[in-house]
Amino acid sequence: MRKPNLFLIGAMKSGTSSLHRYLNDHPDIFMSGLKEPAYFAEEVNLGRGLAWYLDLFKEAGDAKVVGESSTHYTKLPTYQGIPERIENFAPDAKFIFLMRDPLERTISQYWHHYQGRRSGEVEKREMLRAFQEDQRYLAYSNYALQLQPYLDRFGSDRLKVFTLEEFRCSPQSWMKQLYEWLGVDNGFVPQSIGAKIHETPTLVTRRVRWLYAIKKSSLWETVRVGVPAPIRSLGERLSERAPIERKAVPVDEAIRFARPILQQHTNKLSDLLGRDFPEWKTLWDHA
Repeated sequence: MRKPNLFLIGAMKSGTSSLHRYLNDHPDIFMSGLKEPAYFAEEVNLGRGLAWYLDLFKEAGDAKVVGESSTHYTKLPTYQGIPERIENFAPDAKFIFLMRDPLERTISQYWHHYQGRRSGEVEKREMLRAFQEDQRYLAYSNYALQLQPYLDRFGSDRLKVFTLEEFRCSPQSWMKQLYEWLGVDNGFVPQSIGAKIHETPTLVTRRVRWLYAIKKSSLWETVRVGVPAPIRSLGERLSERAPIERKAVPVDEAIRFARPILQQHTNKLSDLLGRDFPEWKTLWDHA
């Protein structure tokens, strides 16, 4: 059975889904069909077992690079001990960390939770209160905090760190660099280059949690074929509230609260990596 030797570890809401596809386009790279298996986050994989995990890579064939993408691997303090588990499993692995303007990333995470994506967890608080009360929002944008354990354990040579903003300026050049770093043909151009996946829509909807839970249950999967189409359509509409325009929601107070904290985090990141991040214009309030 093939084991992964590449981990795209984050950050959440920073373009990892698109990068996962670009990597998988390469004939010498196999990325798991399931993004976010989160196997090494014990609270998430629910004991599904090593056989389940390795089965994700059974079609890797003779690919030189075998990888997976799980942003849960850089979500301290929620999930701990992940670098140690990966080292025990794949001691020679490489890691990619793609990061985004931390203020924009934090806001995007809020809208992600507002819609109840994947887990059905629905954010009901206003943005300012959510940022004040839930440490995850700002912690997941504390890139120095997230990177330090990997740098300590694996060293900088095994970790490729760059920003979504610089990647967007020259995606083909960056893919060339990544392919070269991974030891595969760097002249290959991904067919999907430029495609954006899981981009937060302008109009967002908030799910009605109990209806959404029914919709995602195994019981519904069993009985849905016997439910008339008009009733299924009604259930779809009722499972989500009326959409709202993101730009119409006031965010100034939340930004004023988060910006100085995230600027401090970024100063630590600059010290850690030996570079500045002028491309993060929202963070520095540069129009």
